[in-house]
Amino acid sequence: MAYSPSDHVWDTIFPLFNITPYETAAKVEEFRDYVRKRMAHINIYYETLDTEVTEEKPAYDLNDFGSDAGGNMGLFLGCSLLTLCEFVDLIIIMCLRRWRKKNEVDINRDQFQ
Repeated sequence: MAYSPSDHVWDTIFPLFNITPYETAAKVEEFRDYVRKRMAHINIYYETLDTEVTEEKPAYDLNDFGSDAGGNMGLFLGCSLLTLCEFVDLIIIMCLRRWRKKNEVDINRDQFQ
């Protein structure tokens, strides 16, 4: 068993208590006893020094949503992004053919008149 704080530590922390060095030795000893009776020194030993870092991240972000939507569309509708582009291409081609036929009819009509 030993006193806490020890003499070495006491010399280190003594200036922190704002006691002037000109006070009597009896008063300093009385203050040392006062501190020793009311101060506890505890040693804590850890089983391991491993640390565990926990990070938060979103469970469902925009990329996951896009891949899920495309996967479900491909699964249930049997189509993909390429198929949708082909449908848009088909619609554009059909509109252009109608427009050309309409122009050819107008040109033919103008020639006969």
